[in-house]
Amino acid sequence: MLELIIISFADIALLLSHSISIISLSRFVNLAYDILFPPRQTLYYGFHNFTTDIKNNKIYKNNACKKT
Repeated sequence: MLELIIISFADIALLLSHSISIISLSRFVNLAYDILFPPRQTLYYGFHNFTTDIKNNKIYKNNACKKT
């Protein structure tokens, strides 16, 4: 009985470590996708200095340290 309990704890720990690695991998993939294909309204540090609003034909100058 004690061996069964120890084995079940080991299985749970193995399952948790796999799920944590899958979660971190999916977060890394999402971050890479956001950097490669940035959303329209998002300003990333150092990638763009200004964003254009196509509806109003205005150019907004933004600070590099500010995310809008």
